[in-house]
Amino acid sequence: MAGVKRNPPRLGGGRLRTSLLARTNVVLAFSAVAIAATALAALQVFVLGPMTERSADDEAGLVVLSAQTWAELPDYTDARPAFELEMARMHDLVISSDIRDLPPAAADNDYHALLRARISERLGAPVRLLEGDELVWAELPIPGGRLQIGFAPGQQDDQLPYVGLIIGIVGAGIVLVTSSLVVRRIAQPLAETAGAVEAFRGAEGFSPLPEKGPRELVTLAESFNRMAREISTLLSSRTTLLAGISHDLRTPLARMRLAVELLPDDVDPKLVARMEGNLERMDELIGDALRFARGAGAGAPGKVVSN
Repeated sequence: MAGVKRNPPRLGGGRLRTSLLARTNVVLAFSAVAIAATALAALQVFVLGPMTERSADDEAGLVVLSAQTWAELPDYTDARPAFELEMARMHDLVISSDIRDLPPAAADNDYHALLRARISERLGAPVRLLEGDELVWAELPIPGGRLQIGFAPGQQDDQLPYVGLIIGIVGAGIVLVTSSLVVRRIAQPLAETAGAVEAFRGAEGFSPLPEKGPRELVTLAESFNRMAREISTLLSSRTTLLAGISHDLRTPLARMRLAVELLPDDVDPKLVARMEGNLERMDELIGDALRFARGAGAGAPGKVVSN
């Protein structure tokens, strides 16, 4: 008889069963996404939000203080030009009493809205934010007129989506590498165990699994090796017992044949024929048992010896 055929991969729920590595990667990927979303939310609530408000408050205070200081300086001296130069050099503020007609700043920028609110609170009057010359201009009312102060739009772009993208990409890479290393340490011994279980047929001389790795895998390997040794010992004992019994039956069978041969001639020939037939059948059964015992003891794993 040909060797036992290996069964094809089983299907679970109409789909091919995925590997441990793939399943773990999927679970860790969802976990990484949840962690990244939580980190972004915490970053926005506890870091970026307070920093933006503090930055807007500081810049609003600097703009209002600069406007009030400029208005208090005498206009008949060089104090105002010197102050404008100092503010441009030290704080990157451009102070201009020449009012220009500039377009309004972007209305969808949260930082602009926050800055406008902070400046209005400090002045107690509404202000406008304008854009021009790559600067954001705050138009403030001062005694005797208006003043425009320009500053760099450092907080104009919302960086949160880019931060989220970076966290997602880096997190996905870390999860992929980490899960591959961790799961491979588990999946490889499990694959070796599965192969050993599939190949084991109770024959002697099987290759024991290496008893190394994590405690659970070591326990699994020890249990399999102990079970395989016990099964091999049991099959070997059964084969030896079967061969011994079959061999020992040949002696009384031969005596029975001799007794039939020595029967008187007046014995019914049909009865003698039936007895000889039964003895022949018993001899065939004993022969089959001996051949099976020899085949089970010396046959290769996965092979079935036929008569």
